[in-house]
Amino acid sequence: MRVGAGLKADSVDILLPEPSPAQKKSIALDFQGHLQSASKFLEEYQYHDALIHLSQASRLKPGDYQVLFRIGKIYQTLKEPDKAQLAFERVIGLEPMHMESLFELAKINGKQKKCNEALKYVNRLLDSNPDHMPGIKLKVQILVDSWSYDLAEALLRETLEKNENNFELSFLLAWVLYHAKRWDEATELFQELLIQEPEDKHNLKFYVYLIYQQQSRYEEALGVLQDILQTKSGTYGMEQIHAEFAKCLCMQANSLYLSEDIDGAMACLSKARDYNPYCAEIYRQQAQIYQNLNQWEEAISAYQQLIQLDPKSYQSYLDLAALYESQNRFAEAIEITQSAEGLNPSASLYYYLGTLYGLEGELENCIHYLNRATRKDTQFTDAFYNLAVALEQKGNLQEAYKTYQRVLDLDKTHVEAKANAYQLKRRLHIL
Repeated sequence: MRVGAGLKADSVDILLPEPSPAQKKSIALDFQGHLQSASKFLEEYQYHDALIHLSQASRLKPGDYQVLFRIGKIYQTLKEPDKAQLAFERVIGLEPMHMESLFELAKINGKQKKCNEALKYVNRLLDSNPDHMPGIKLKVQILVDSWSYDLAEALLRETLEKNENNFELSFLLAWVLYHAKRWDEATELFQELLIQEPEDKHNLKFYVYLIYQQQSRYEEALGVLQDILQTKSGTYGMEQIHAEFAKCLCMQANSLYLSEDIDGAMACLSKARDYNPYCAEIYRQQAQIYQNLNQWEEAISAYQQLIQLDPKSYQSYLDLAALYESQNRFAEAIEITQSAEGLNPSASLYYYLGTLYGLEGELENCIHYLNRATRKDTQFTDAFYNLAVALEQKGNLQEAYKTYQRVLDLDKTHVEAKANAYQLKRRLHIL
């Protein structure tokens, strides 16, 4: 028996589950009986029962690699890739050039982004059978995942020389060029493939749309989406196409805003809202534009809609709080900042809350949150300084002096802390 062929019948084997004592009595079958029972259970999707019978069959004939291969396929179905890999490795321990097992091992490692391991198996497969089409396609995928675009392109062009006008391979080549960001070449090839009237034009057109989007050719990108939308069929549903319209219009709006075309940007965002009113990016951009135009209430409304749509957007809470702060609406700034505490209870959040309470004149809460900030980050100089100032204002002079000293321990050049500590020392008659 070759290495990896299997374990003895009395060994503990994580790959081959043991039947219960009751099952052992009821499944006292020969090798063929176990295979037939496994097939029956597989037809009924009872995978665990099928595994029991295949495991018993493997114990009876530990050198039968076909049984181990079937065990590996079941573990794949059960989404247990580690056990599936172990089974396939045992297969190639018995039959080193078992094509299906090499292919499955390459797939498992490829999905886990273990590209070198995946290439090892797929190369063994292709060394034995260079025209194994699924293996070629899988190798291309693995090479793209490892950013080896030139190698993927070379493999496809070599294969296309033997398989001229193969639509699937040509599509794969265009896909590689797309991932390599060779936009013009990819677009040209996708357009050529569209002339062949493929069954699903929408997939090709969608890639053309994505390329135009990447190139900031938004009008052309929107035109392709409109073309897909008018046919109202294919892989992509109406909801997804509308979502893409909104996304593309938001990108166009941002481009127009950066070029100081405010009206154009707002018009794009309005169109985007018509296509997908639940797109958070619309309200994020509207809030920023309104804020820069000093249209405070409109900006606040946009931020509120944004938070409603995306309640986990931590930055949106802080942006709205900063906007309230700029309007001296400290209570509202505090309320919205506290709403973000569950998302990220960080030292910077507590520092900001402490600062806001200080601006509101609530020294107890100010000190409370600044203390929390310094406990979260013991090197937070600004938090210690603001805490010292608040303690001094509250009349806790000894504690304030100690805190100023802590600031100076962290930053000996801190001018304000040095001056305040000196004045406070005089007040405390420490000189």
